[in-house]
Amino acid sequence: MKIANIALISVACAAILSGCSTQTAPVPDPNYVSPATYDGYNCRQIKAEQALVGSKIAQASQSGAQNQILNTALQAFAISNGYGWQQDQSDNGLTRLRNEQDVLDETAIKHQCIS
Repeated sequence: MKIANIALISVACAAILSGCSTQTAPVPDPNYVSPATYDGYNCRQIKAEQALVGSKIAQASQSGAQNQILNTALQAFAISNGYGWQQDQSDNGLTRLRNEQDVLDETAIKHQCIS
């Protein structure tokens, strides 16, 4: 009788606890650019967006290069004075811009926009 009660309680606890385990939705990638964004664009609009994104990439790359020089100097200073240093992992939005550029290129090919 005692073993039957323990088995029944164990089964009840397992059923209750299994109901508590839920899967969380995966976190979307902030750098993802949906191809559907540009589906309604014509070739002229796609070319304009490509030029805009290209200039943003150039600007972010230039500021990234300047930041790299500054980070290197700060890192040398910190290490020479016995401080720790943690490298900044930001990319000034370059990853998303490059993904946007790829999607625009694919959309231009799909719409047969010839330059």
